[in-house]
Amino acid sequence: MTTLGSYLKSLRKSNNLTLKYIEENLGISNAYLSQLENDKIKSPSIYVLTTLSNAYDTPLAQILEGSGIVKKPEQTQEENQLNSRIAFSTEKMSKAEKEEVLEYLNFLKSKRK
Repeated sequence: MTTLGSYLKSLRKSNNLTLKYIEENLGISNAYLSQLENDKIKSPSIYVLTTLSNAYDTPLAQILEGSGIVKKPEQTQEENQLNSRIAFSTEKMSKAEKEEVLEYLNFLKSKRK
């Protein structure tokens, strides 16, 4: 099973970032991140996780799911196909267009409350 620390370490390495870079640019100490990646720290703050998710360009939910902290809900084949269609529909959109789509999705979700 993948741990939070090993998942964060793999994300950092896949982004070609060093512990020193994280310390100098994000303000998370080299020692702290090393302990986190080696599972000596089990419960980092949401601030640390959010900061790292932004640096690694990985949604926080993906980090939580990838490390097994949060279990991704099962989806039907129909839902998976729909999600794929939505994702691939944005391939040739500009950043501004994608942001408008996200804004509209947030609007739709807010109507459910």
